[in-house]
Amino acid sequence: MDIFHQKGFSPKENFEKMILTNLTHKLSFIYIELEEHEDANTIFETLNSRGKQLDSSDLIRNYLFMMPQIKKAGEMQIYQNHWQPLEEYFEDLAEQKIKHSFSNFLKYFLFANVSRTDTIHQDRIYPEMKDFLNDFLNQNSISTLFGKLKRYQDFFHTIIFPDQIEVQKYSQSIKIALQIINYCDVFVSTPLILKAFELFSDKKIQKSTLENILLLVASYTLRLVVHEKKFPNKTLPTLVGVLDNFNGEIEEELPTKIAQAIIKLKANPFYNNEDFKARLLEYSIYDNKRKSLVRYLIWLAIFKHSEGKLGYTNFEDLSIEHIFPQKAEKHDLSDDEFLETKKLLNTIGNLTLLTQKLNSSLSNKRFLDKKPDLQKNTIWSYEREIFFSQNEWTSEQIWERSEFIAEQLIKILPSPENAEDSNYTDYVWKVEGEKIGGKDQKTQFTNTLQKMYQVSKDNWHSLEIKSIANKDKNTFSTVTQKRGLVQIEGIYFNHLADLSTKQTRLKKIAEKLKVRFEVEMV
Repeated sequence: MDIFHQKGFSPKENFEKMILTNLTHKLSFIYIELEEHEDANTIFETLNSRGKQLDSSDLIRNYLFMMPQIKKAGEMQIYQNHWQPLEEYFEDLAEQKIKHSFSNFLKYFLFANVSRTDTIHQDRIYPEMKDFLNDFLNQNSISTLFGKLKRYQDFFHTIIFPDQIEVQKYSQSIKIALQIINYCDVFVSTPLILKAFELFSDKKIQKSTLENILLLVASYTLRLVVHEKKFPNKTLPTLVGVLDNFNGEIEEELPTKIAQAIIKLKANPFYNNEDFKARLLEYSIYDNKRKSLVRYLIWLAIFKHSEGKLGYTNFEDLSIEHIFPQKAEKHDLSDDEFLETKKLLNTIGNLTLLTQKLNSSLSNKRFLDKKPDLQKNTIWSYEREIFFSQNEWTSEQIWERSEFIAEQLIKILPSPENAEDSNYTDYVWKVEGEKIGGKDQKTQFTNTLQKMYQVSKDNWHSLEIKSIANKDKNTFSTVTQKRGLVQIEGIYFNHLADLSTKQTRLKKIAEKLKVRFEVEMV
């Protein structure tokens, strides 16, 4: 029923009546009269630190401003000069619909400055911050505390607005690393990054070291996203601890120590380059939530291959085009090839960047119909000469393009497996009891197959299976297309897969050869 036409009231009268009713029935006021010796902040703390808490930034503010050090220095002056500008900064972010809150910032600040972050849970931020403030102000001045908070706010601004980074002050690689982390929309590593920026600001590490650390974090974040894994809780305190314990020793070893710390966290390993490449070849990375990330990764691959000499630098104006169309109809492909190609529709190898106007005009045209426009309007000359010069677009071309893009990204984003003296693995492969070594998973996979061949030459012919080693990960083939295949005595094996799939393949091969293959976790 229309509330403005009830019971004979005029619209104005009815509206006023509704407001009065809500105020008198739904709004409660609590009046507390304080004695002269009582403190308003202490009362607020008592009322709001129990039961359902207010926002942690409100609780932290009121606790901070009832501390004797703050009272002695002048509450109002400190609030107006230091705390209020911080609040206003995050209020401005909220108005811009940027989701980073003041409470989150204070959490990141706390995690970056407390080494025992593995014991801090989300609902413990406020009490832990109280302990931190007490300890810090017992050893430092008020100005030191707010100076540190302001510096961290500046670092935080750099992290969440990488577009505004001055490349001359930092570097192109630092900008790329922060862009990737933002587009991944994963900010668990923020305390680690804040700590790294603080070390750089204090001139304890050089720009190149900061760059290597951030690229490593960006690589870790992207690989976790692509493998659909979360940033493990136990990782953060370990990595922050590496930076926190840095006392000016050999600086070049700092990124390596972080890499080794990542590798040794067995629960969520840092996927090596072969795993990462294999995942990108088959992973449907394109969806509505990841459009910005996908667009940036493709642009980054083009940027890397072009050695930074791109005439078109504003990738934000570009949109993602499916080379094999989203609403594809069968044209000149066989039934099997049509289905195989369609499975790769949303993989990175089937996605390119075009202007929005051209993207709309191409719509769902088949490849041969799109080809002239793709060749004319691509911003990547290599793509024009190699991929768009062909007369068909099938799963084979998509795989080749995915692999090429993955290789460009790997050149930018390091894997800890490449770090010096970091050959740690959490598994051992054995054939007939003999441990199989190798510098990486591909080499181990190849060495394992060679050992199996040595043990069972007579049975080797039994591996001639007439199927293609692509989507069916438990098969292998003599397919002439050798992309991603390892050749052992005339038989080809597909090594492009994650660790678990590689092990499954080896187990099936060993079973067919009647060879003992073991996987031991260490």
